[in-house]
Amino acid sequence: MIKMTQINPKIFKAYDIRGLYNIDFDDQAAYEIGLAYSQMRKKELQKEEGLKIVVGYDMRVSSPALKDRLMQGLVDGGMEVIDIGLASTPTFYFAVAHFGYDGGILVSASHNPKEYNGFKLVRAKAMPVSGDTGIYELRDMVAGGVIEKAEKKGTITKKE
Repeated sequence: MIKMTQINPKIFKAYDIRGLYNIDFDDQAAYEIGLAYSQMRKKELQKEEGLKIVVGYDMRVSSPALKDRLMQGLVDGGMEVIDIGLASTPTFYFAVAHFGYDGGILVSASHNPKEYNGFKLVRAKAMPVSGDTGIYELRDMVAGGVIEKAEKKGTITKKE
């Protein structure tokens, strides 16, 4: 079991997760989001193994550290992570949809100032995880206190 850290619940927006890095959330929060997303995707797809999740990041200084912790959370959640490295949002969406992956997370705060960072989450075919389709469920999982690691860890494959 993983003991969760404090995360400002207001960073969970209608279409993404965004906030001030190291104020509203930190690297440990990225790990927890990865672990919770893993659990959510497994439940939705009713599949315990073999789910392939794309991860990319933008050029913010905080993005590489967040990406590394996010990927560790996904691996501990049993996901097969496809690391596409530095990527724009359209490139990220293309990678998920075109190659038929089960979902993805992009570390990015979009148009916000450099002090911010966050996560764009999608399902298969690059369909967004939004307020209507699970982002608040993810928030509640993270805020709930404890999320289980998978019995079998996943892996990371680089495809830059």
